[in-house]
Amino acid sequence: MPLLAIDARWRRARTPQTPYDTKNTVAEPLEGHTNQADAFKRPPNPRRAARPQTSQADAFKRPPNPAPRTPQRPMGVSGLLPMFRGSTQTVHVSRYAHEVVAIDGYAWLHRGVHACASELGAGGASDKHIEFCMGRVALLLHYKVKPLLVFDGGALPAKAAQEASRRGKREHAKAMASQKAREDSHEEARKWYAKCVDVTPVMAKQLVDACAARWGDRVDFLVAPYEADAQLAQLARSGEAAAIVSEDSDNLAYGVPRVLFKLDADGSAQQVVLADLFAAGPGVNALDVRGWTQDMFVTMCALAGCDYVEAVKGVGIKNAHLSLIHI
Repeated sequence: MPLLAIDARWRRARTPQTPYDTKNTVAEPLEGHTNQADAFKRPPNPRRAARPQTSQADAFKRPPNPAPRTPQRPMGVSGLLPMFRGSTQTVHVSRYAHEVVAIDGYAWLHRGVHACASELGAGGASDKHIEFCMGRVALLLHYKVKPLLVFDGGALPAKAAQEASRRGKREHAKAMASQKAREDSHEEARKWYAKCVDVTPVMAKQLVDACAARWGDRVDFLVAPYEADAQLAQLARSGEAAAIVSEDSDNLAYGVPRVLFKLDADGSAQQVVLADLFAAGPGVNALDVRGWTQDMFVTMCALAGCDYVEAVKGVGIKNAHLSLIHI
């Protein structure tokens, strides 16, 4: 049986004891919380479906209008990654051939929707975001990497305020996009549509169905009890995944040993090895965390502001670092 195969349905019968019980393959959220995983209904007999005969050349055809690099606030801890550029390496995914790499599925979908933000934002249909993700999966398979796509599950109560804030911003962006469209300011409208489109469980299901139909059990899937971050961290820390692919700097605070950021179509990515941050000599990075514990690192991230708490007023990542040095 392949690791976390689709037949496992990503779910166990028993309920986890805490929202952060990520040791099991998959579990349902605690009673009383939204279970987005219900949107993931297994496609009928995906392994029995005929696999299309596709050439390697076809597998790497770029989707029309590939997702542009739209400037946006980095996910996770604001300003964290630029502080550690000296320890960031450019690597190629072929380094992880024959190993499992866990991917934040929603992060890929977020990148993909920028290619069709206007269509989706206006209520239309598009599959460009699915094509974008499929291209990345094909890339990993070509280099013999074993992809494991991890998706968010139930809503996390600790982030209720953050989610409410994001909904408000999306509603404002949608109103602005509609206004710009009425004014025939199409480029401005596209920018606002890119801010209002939300990635949903329905999109994740479409991606799962497409991957299952094309590659069968060569691609594995998992729905986390709550957010994917904690599940990705557990997979990486337990050794079930050699690395994770994400755009969220929170993964370093979660203690993920190896994170690949900004995976490109040519297979290159920016790798951050957590141990390298704590071992880097003076002047390598903008922040010196030699000898720090993981708890100190997490405290710095919390003071600077993350998805769970607002930043302390007047405290950015640099001041948070200084405050811990002088304790």
